[in-house]
Amino acid sequence: MDSGRGSISVAGCDMSLALEARSDNGNLRVDYSDVRMHTRDYTVDLVGKSDISRAVEKILKDFKAFFENELTRMLASRLAKVTEEMLIEKLLLQSNQANMLSDPIFKKDYVSFVIDGSLFI
Repeated sequence: MDSGRGSISVAGCDMSLALEARSDNGNLRVDYSDVRMHTRDYTVDLVGKSDISRAVEKILKDFKAFFENELTRMLASRLAKVTEEMLIEKLLLQSNQANMLSDPIFKKDYVSFVIDGSLFI
């Protein structure tokens, strides 16, 4: 039987991604793509009494790429969802009073959302 303690520490991460806002049957959707993450500090420290602890520590150290991929997917998904929710709230789309007529129009200095506001009248 083995007993001990352990920790996994992740620090100093950089992440970049592309967010794309679009109209999906009048509803705003935000998707993500081109996600990249770099972790500068990923350390695993397990203290145990047997070879099992050392083996698990080695596996977890080699787990960095998988861990980064999962963390990247989770963070990118959450960032896209938060952006979508914030835009829906700011554009009053959550009350079903307006529908998007087309994808947002992105220009160098501004973005336009083409919305059917006939229900506001």
